[in-house]
Amino acid sequence: MKVLKSGTREFSEGIEQLLSRRHQLMDALSSTADDLILRYRKRGEELLYENAREMDGVHLSENQLWVDPSFIKSSYKKLSPEVREALEATKERVLRFQEELKLSSFQREEESGVLIGTEIRPLDRVGIYVPGGRANYFMSLMFCAAPARIAGVGEIIVATPPKKNLEEPFVDPAILYTAKLFDISKILVSGGPAALAALAFGTKKSLPVERLFGSGGKLSAVAKQRLSGYIGIGGFAGPSETAYICDQTSSVSILASDILARADSDLNAEIFVFHTKENFMEALLEGLAEGIRAIRDQRSRSGIEACLEKNTRFFIVKNIDESFAICNRIAPGTLCLSLKDASDYVDKVKACGSLLLGEYTPSFEADLTGVPSGLVPSMGSAAFTVSLSPAYFVRRFGITEISRQALERYSESSIALAKEVGYTTHEYSYRKRLEAGDTSHGQKKT
Repeated sequence: MKVLKSGTREFSEGIEQLLSRRHQLMDALSSTADDLILRYRKRGEELLYENAREMDGVHLSENQLWVDPSFIKSSYKKLSPEVREALEATKERVLRFQEELKLSSFQREEESGVLIGTEIRPLDRVGIYVPGGRANYFMSLMFCAAPARIAGVGEIIVATPPKKNLEEPFVDPAILYTAKLFDISKILVSGGPAALAALAFGTKKSLPVERLFGSGGKLSAVAKQRLSGYIGIGGFAGPSETAYICDQTSSVSILASDILARADSDLNAEIFVFHTKENFMEALLEGLAEGIRAIRDQRSRSGIEACLEKNTRFFIVKNIDESFAICNRIAPGTLCLSLKDASDYVDKVKACGSLLLGEYTPSFEADLTGVPSGLVPSMGSAAFTVSLSPAYFVRRFGITEISRQALERYSESSIALAKEVGYTTHEYSYRKRLEAGDTSHGQKKT
């Protein structure tokens, strides 16, 4: 864990490192991702079976590469009533929130004889990647599937790595049940860049998807970016990252517990804390050490310690405005305002994937409200992309119709602009239309 004080060289270097973190990741892993993608294109499903054996420790038979739909239909039997009810309730909240973000088609007469509008068409087929690892990422599937269904996507194909500690189909029942809730019947039991390539280029049983969504580790996030030359992608959802802006009212114990939870859920998580007081940071370090000592599971403790040591930075700033200025530059995936009257500061935020207000809004509980806070643009990409919504799952095209009378009104100014640009044939095109009338537009000449 690094403590960096405003005005020092280390502080400035730490900020610059955060600003370039996505570029550094792309530079470090692009060649590896490209190689794995190329290997799939050459070897196809053979590589998926090999990866399951060598990386996941699961020997898949030919009929186990895809989850049999019967396992999806019966997945409710593997979950307690409480978990099923919680998933169903969360689904409804997510759908209600995403419904508010739905795009709509329109057509209207801009002026006499001029019709303008836009049409929305859902994508035919999308892929959702659900990562493996220590946690169970069924919420990642839900936050991708909900806007896809709101948008009217025809087919959703899921890929998730097999887990050797589970019986066939080697996929967690909560993921299967979430798929059932969203009428998803195709689940590829494969993970990593090869699985992403399988979604992008197709398999023996599936056509290539048109856009790819979901979270993943660093290599998977880079691989998804590298595939963007072939298909669309739904943002850069890599390892989680959280920034905390704190003040004198912030609770050290609550903040320490939240940081530990973040590190435990993602061992590659990036965590940044901003405060004006050095003694607050010292107390926070003590709180984290105390929390780590209380963790009985040695595996969790070791993973959390490694994550905090490598990926956690404490910034001692001059004032709260400096905190916001830095966060707006680094554009964290999740920004937590652990401040008194936190809602009063919303206007100061310009770039983040998700904004959590107050100390009683931890990320997982925020997810349960229907607003995605875990599956958001990360590694600084929130500076230029937005969180998932139905807009990602559609095509949109504009519509224009101009009558002969309107064309006459437009002709003089349009010809003048065309000549200014350097076009020489536009006037000829206008004249021919006006001479011939407007029968090509299905309108009667008057």
